[in-house]
Amino acid sequence: MSETSILDKLKDMVKLLENSLVDAEKLVSKGNNRSGIRVRKNMQDIRKKAKDVRNLVQLIKKDN
Repeated sequence: MSETSILDKLKDMVKLLENSLVDAEKLVSKGNNRSGIRVRKNMQDIRKKAKDVRNLVQLIKKDN
């Protein structure tokens, strides 16, 4: 159960990074401030998901 959750969270993080790359390009090339806001929000979401992944990994390690 936790392994699937870890994989799902990692896949979500990859999608957020891909979206952030597009928005970062818009920010740099066109000066689109809304894109910068989305990049910052995505980075915060990635941070939260990364923390969840770390906690799940610790739980799995303790169970083994």
